[in-house]
Order: sequence, then structure tokens, then C-alpha cells
Amino acid sequence: MTLGTVKTQDARQAALLYRYFYDLGLVRSEFFAPPTLKYTLPQLNFWLPKWTETLSTEEKREAESLISTVLKTVLSRGALIGGEPAFDPHFQCLDFLTIIDREKSFFLSESQGWMQGAG
Repeated sequence: MTLGTVKTQDARQAALLYRYFYDLGLVRSEFFAPPTLKYTLPQLNFWLPKWTETLSTEEKREAESLISTVLKTVLSRGALIGGEPAFDPHFQCLDFLTIIDREKSFFLSESQGWMQGAG
């Protein structure tokens, strides 16, 4: 498991990202791990029901613009999202729990280096 950080504290954007990941099939109920109350983003539950249908092209573009390069890379390598984002008040950002299959992991041991190339 790792965290995918997104530099926003906006509940609307958090809900948009969560729906975007859901539409891509990256949110799986068997891995659902909601944040504790201390790290729950205020107003997120207000925004989550706003997107009950697939996102529009414009909304998808907005969501994609919010995703960090590191999170995009982890997701492109097969990681899944473990639930709603946690709010990190110290760094004023969102953290999505990402689940990585160890057998398909792109991370290497320390002796092999940080990350292996594609393929």
C-alpha cells in the first residue's frame, strides 16, 4: 500500500477525483478503507452524491489535471484506489490509499533500485 497525494483540499475536487477513479474501475469494494474521522475531508459527503452518472468529457479533463505525475504512474502500473481520500491537514492535501499487487509490483528491492522500467 502507498498513498497517492493530490495537492488540493477542495471537497468538490476530491469527490470529482473519486468518481473519476470509480468510472475507470480503480475503486474496488473489497479494498475499501475509509479514512478515520480525524482525516475525513469536511464537506466530502456533500459532494459525493453530486456525481451519480459517468463524468462528462470536461469533468474528466478537470479530474485528470488534478492527478500528480506520481499517482498517474502508480495507477498506470495497476494500482487500485482503496476508498475515499483522506485529508492531510498538515500538508493541506488529499491522500488516496493505493493498493498494489505485490506479484505485479513495479517497485524493486533496495538492492535493485527504486523502480524498474516499463514492461
